[in-house]
Amino acid sequence: MAIRGKSACLCALLTLSGTTTAGASTLLISQIRAVGPGGAGDEFVEIYNASLDDVDLTGIKLKYSSSSISNVTFYTFAGGTLHAGCYLLFAGAAYSGASAPDVLYSSTGIADTGSVGLVDASLTVLDGVGFSGAPSMAVYVEGTPLTSLTSDADQGYERKPGRSLGNWSDTNDNNSDFNFVSPTTPRNTASRCVPSDTIFADAFGD
Repeated sequence: MAIRGKSACLCALLTLSGTTTAGASTLLISQIRAVGPGGAGDEFVEIYNASLDDVDLTGIKLKYSSSSISNVTFYTFAGGTLHAGCYLLFAGAAYSGASAPDVLYSSTGIADTGSVGLVDASLTVLDGVGFSGAPSMAVYVEGTPLTSLTSDADQGYERKPGRSLGNWSDTNDNNSDFNFVSPTTPRNTASRCVPSDTIFADAFGD
């Protein structure tokens, strides 16, 4: 795997000062596409810092599990920080989206019945998303899985409430927490950050 694109932005967003440790409902999978217009491998996983603090990414892993593959690590962060309300984009080898991936993985794709998870250095699962038909080996499903999307189209799922309102809904039930979206709009470290405090201030006119 390799980090590519937006290197200047990564330097700006991934720093090591004034941070907190990731916990449940802090780092979330905010948008996911398992197959796209380019077919298998035209996929991405977008993550979001839903907390009010910068989060230390050291040791955080993006992992994958399915019926045929158990607990593969897509990527492990050696260091860095993701600012409050900001996004980071992982993508597969055949990714065709407009936003350049911050991290490119190439060895394993996301199956229609697979699941992905964010895991900390102690192997505690921070968040997970899985698709319908996922067997017991797909360990990162939370509650009711998302319906599998198998056609080669630009479609996926985004965590609620979505877009300019951020992506902080986390009831530990995939079906309740995500909306179907088409087309997808993946965001990376260059995208506008949406801190939770800004969301609530706008909602109440502060």
